[in-house]
Amino acid sequence: LSAAAGAGGLVGAVAVAWRTDTKGRLRSMMTAAVAFGSLLFLFALSPWYGLALPLVLLANIFASYYGTANNTAIQMLVPDEVRGRVSSLLMMSFALPLLGTLPLSAVAKLWGAPAAVAGASTIAVLIAFGFYVLSPSLRGMDERLRRATVE
Repeated sequence: LSAAAGAGGLVGAVAVAWRTDTKGRLRSMMTAAVAFGSLLFLFALSPWYGLALPLVLLANIFASYYGTANNTAIQMLVPDEVRGRVSSLLMMSFALPLLGTLPLSAVAKLWGAPAAVAGASTIAVLIAFGFYVLSPSLRGMDERLRRATVE
């Protein structure tokens, strides 16, 4: 499963690298976030290894695509004078998911690992939608990216 996740991450990163335009980036990022959460949810409910393997691969394609596209957009939009500080915050994002380990472990102990992963994936999709709905700045990202690449 770890190898499938790694292969998916590589494919997702390469997919973003091949993309040359900024048009529709927000839509592709939101699609990737929802696809990741949905595939992870299906993985959590999968009783068979043969089904779990492609679900993990596909989920990590979308997770990597989202993460790479998001970090690229952030680096393109932040002013030069704060880029170093923003980069350090982005590096912290690799450690922050570990904070969810304790509550997720508690849920897994009470209701089982599949329920914990299914619940976490559902929460991730809801948070992505929440950010989209509540953030006018996020919804205007494509236009700001277009202006940033023209300048």
